[in-house]
Parts: sequence; C-alpha cells; structure tokens
Amino acid sequence: MNHRPTPGDAGSLARRLFGVDGEATPLPGEFDWNYRVSGPAGDFVLKLGSPGRRPVFELITAALTHLEGSGPGGRVQRVVRASGGTPPSAIAEIDVRGETLIASACTYVAGIPLAALRPRSMAVLESLGALLAELDAALADFEHPALARDFPWRMDTAPATARARLGDLAGGRDLIAATLDRALRRLDPVRGDLPRSVIHNDANDYNVIVIPSLEGARLSGLIDFGDVVRGWRAAEIAIAATYAMMGLPDPLEAACAIVRGYASVSPPSGAECAAIVPMVALRLCISVCVQAGEMRRQPDNVYLAVSQEPAWELLRTLARTDWRIAEFRIREAAGLPPNPGLAAVAGRTAAAPVMEQSPRG
Repeated sequence: MNHRPTPGDAGSLARRLFGVDGEATPLPGEFDWNYRVSGPAGDFVLKLGSPGRRPVFELITAALTHLEGSGPGGRVQRVVRASGGTPPSAIAEIDVRGETLIASACTYVAGIPLAALRPRSMAVLESLGALLAELDAALADFEHPALARDFPWRMDTAPATARARLGDLAGGRDLIAATLDRALRRLDPVRGDLPRSVIHNDANDYNVIVIPSLEGARLSGLIDFGDVVRGWRAAEIAIAATYAMMGLPDPLEAACAIVRGYASVSPPSGAECAAIVPMVALRLCISVCVQAGEMRRQPDNVYLAVSQEPAWELLRTLARTDWRIAEFRIREAAGLPPNPGLAAVAGRTAAAPVMEQSPRG
C-alpha cells in the first residue's frame, strides 16, 4: 500500500477475518504492518503485508503450527485461523481501499522487549539460550520450501551481503572490510564442521520478551519467526549474543550466559565455539549495511535505526578484542576446556624425554 493501514482498518480486519475484537495499536516492523489488538478475549497480533510476502507468511504460520504442543510451544505465539473458511485458513487475502493485502493473526506474548530491561539480566540470557536450544531441537524435522530462500539475513551469505552493500554506508567502510576479513580467517577453518539446523535466526533484543519483577526478570517468550531458515546452529547462539552484548562493559559476559543456557540443553561443539565470535562480527556487519540502505528507503521507519549506534560501538569493541581469548571464555561456558591446545597437552599419559638418556656404569 502507499500508506500504512490505519488502526481502524486493522481493528475492523481483525474482527472480520479472525473473529478477534479489540482496539488496534501499531507495532514496529521491517517489511509488514503489525498491530496489537487488545480486547475482552485477550491480546493478539494482526500482521498485514503485500501479496508478494505470502511465502514468508506461510513459513511463519507453518513454523508456529509445527511448534504447537512442543516444549518451546508455550513460549512462542500460536496461530489464529481465519473464521469462515472450510477448513479455516491461517492466511486471508483482503481488499483495503482498492489494494490487495494478505493477513495473518497470532496470540500476543505478554511482557516487554529485552531491549527495555535494565540492568541486563544474565539469568534471563541463560534462559534464552536454553529456549533457543529447545526451539532448534523442536524444529529439527520442520520442512518448508521457503527455508532455502535467498534473503539478506542468512549467516552463510553474510560476507557477500555486507560487501555488496558497503556503498550504502555513510562511513565506517574500512572497519567493516577489516572485520569481514578477520571473521572469515577464523570461520573458514571450521565451517565444514558446523552442524546445520532449522533456526529462528533473529533472537534480537526486541524479539525476546521478558517479564520484569521485584524478584528478578524472567523470560516470557520469543516472537517474530519471519527470518526462520536452515543454517548453522551456531548462528542461533551468535545472533542472540550479538544484541545481548550491545552496551555492556564486558560484552562477552552476555555471550557466555547464552552459551551456558544453550549448553544446558545441547552442548555446542568446539568448532561451534570457535565460530560464535566471528559470526557475531558478521551479524553486526550485515546489520549496519542492510539497515543503512533500508533507512534510506524507509526514512519514517524508526524501528530500523534502533540498534545502529550500539552495533557500531560493538564493532569497535570487537576490533580491540583478542578473539582467541574470547573463544576460550565461550568454550568454558559451553563446558569445554577453555584452551583446546592445553587440553591436548594435559591429556597425554606420558611425556617424551627432553634429552637422550646416557647409560650409567
């Protein structure tokens, strides 16, 4: 549409298509129009998009349907099916003032975004790591054609994506180029040993929902499955860590908390531990490059700019960080010996003589 549908449009569509009655309030989004619909039956999310977005809408509803009844199912949204169809459909097509839109609806996860939680809770981040591991396990047998789609937020194509969009940056191109080279030098030797899985792929601090309390915040759930993809399992940890690390005096503390939580369910391998910091760097690179272009195309979409300055600051911090020491900390959080080289030496049962022994008479 040329203009965002109004809250009145959204409320009317939610009631007519999905039987959800309530007041609609706009929510942020990168490509689609999202609304929180609050009424007597509870809160729901109405998602509206152009017909070209149908494959992604179908992927989201299929993934959420797959998760129903699973361990993580209680901490993700549930699909609301359109009323009036036989059988009821998860996606409806409607006309809004002469333009065709597609619509879907799901339940609302109560709480506030992790981005709004101060101070940052390491206990919540451990819970997030555990949830992501449970989620990846539950999605292991999920299949959908759109999992193989080409889009900017794939970790395996991140270097090419960032390099192709360097021209969108107003500055910082040298830092991005140097970071990409450094990340690939550490990632290339282990990429063949990285297990692949279906992953959420976007556990940023606005998609992680928490409930604050005087006793301490707790994890409420995870939203926005629009970036679900088949990719490296380690990328799931790295993407969540990227946003959790922003703005902290010791960013690795947050990454290690997520790794500990993930390892409590499914321990990462040594190769995955080696890949996490390079993948954090790659995610930062594509974030600042992709969002720079989108901010020019959508100057009124304030959501696109929320992580830009923290991302640049973390890029500068990583440029000053010893990634080898960072890997040791991540390995320790995963329950592995921190230094794999020392572990190999310590594991030897006998030492070779330093000098040839001379016989004594």
